[in-house]
Amino acid sequence: MAHELARTLGAAVVNGDDFYAGGTFAEWARKMAAEKATYCVDWQRLRVEALEPLRSGRPATWRPYNWETLVGLSSVTKTCDPAPIIILDGAYSSRPELADLLDLTVLVRLPDPIRLERLVLLSFSMAQTTYPKAIKWDLDGVQVMALGSAVRKS
Repeated sequence: MAHELARTLGAAVVNGDDFYAGGTFAEWARKMAAEKATYCVDWQRLRVEALEPLRSGRPATWRPYNWETLVGLSSVTKTCDPAPIIILDGAYSSRPELADLLDLTVLVRLPDPIRLERLVLLSFSMAQTTYPKAIKWDLDGVQVMALGSAVRKS
């Protein structure tokens, strides 16, 4: 959805999954839903490496989380050029710590089965046993942890 919108608007897209904080499935299974929401995304790195440069009209460069090894950051660097509109796509993208950089946030709600299917497709092979409480918590209306945010450059 974010990439379709970006094509229509001439926007840039930053994928929030690139800033996943990491951790083993066992570590995440021990966390309560609120802890998962708090620690899931490295919002400081997202802020400094992507959002601040883009909002200043400069290209942003970052190393995404390594989804192949599920450990640390990838050796591949991503670069995003500034655009009049920047779409920050992903769960937890409307964190309060990023509020001063977000002009508009959009919560996209989907039925639980579709959300779970998408999590599994994103290589969360253990999503059914590890994340159901967090999924339910998100769906119970925790707007602060919105599933997608649009960021417009000032």
